[in-house]
Amino acid sequence: MLQKAIDKLYNSNDLFELAGSIEQLLSAIDSVRNKNKVLREIYGNLYFGCTRQPQPFSILEGKDASIPYLMTYWIFQKTYKDNKKCLQDIIHIIHASMLSPQKSRISIEMIQSLIAYVNDKFHFQQKVLEETPLEILLIDHSHTEFGAYYVAILAGNSPESINLSDRIFIPYLRHNIDFSQEFIFLHELGHALHTRATKQIMTPPDSFLNVLERIFPKAVHESDTIKAELFADSFAIAALHNSDFSQYDPYTSIQEEDRLLLIDYMQNLIETTF
Repeated sequence: MLQKAIDKLYNSNDLFELAGSIEQLLSAIDSVRNKNKVLREIYGNLYFGCTRQPQPFSILEGKDASIPYLMTYWIFQKTYKDNKKCLQDIIHIIHASMLSPQKSRISIEMIQSLIAYVNDKFHFQQKVLEETPLEILLIDHSHTEFGAYYVAILAGNSPESINLSDRIFIPYLRHNIDFSQEFIFLHELGHALHTRATKQIMTPPDSFLNVLERIFPKAVHESDTIKAELFADSFAIAALHNSDFSQYDPYTSIQEEDRLLLIDYMQNLIETTF
């Protein structure tokens, strides 16, 4: 029964199946001895099974996206009780935030085209992604809140020893969202940029203050979280300007000279930071 539950976990086709598989695993493991030792072995197999490939980015979907999703939120705990709670929390997150697919989702071909374009414009792959590959997970659900989202985990005691693991999650859009998912995806790449530049979560570079003072002056005294969102928007605006994808930019009120400033800022940040 336990092995059957483990096999089902490994082969979950989507997040609803994953949640059910975790429930079955916890039920099956309750009847065995050394529960946490068994979970540690499962965790190790999952961890090494989704070790990142050496290319700058990878796009995963279906079954291939389920285990990386699980490993984003499952941080192995010292006791079985704590691991059980962590896994139950993941089940809750899935049921609370995921819906059946509703509208549309950006294609793999479009994601590849956008990354190729920002690489030509900003050397994004060679500079930003080269040291730490980025995973892009295509989720076979709509999300109750987001059109896409970025999750980063930083481990280490100093900026020099920081180990970064990050992923962009792209669900289907909900019926009531008309916002361009192309812009949303580039926004999430902006989060990957400032996280890799500062080695901090939701914290833009200090140099971004100059951009805020000129383009978004009302946000100068806002929290780092809001500033990080504006940084991500700014990256997407800079990326889309004068491109074949410019129709996806919703910021029609940004002046031409400010768009050029954003391009110069992002190019200089990437060249001098990485």
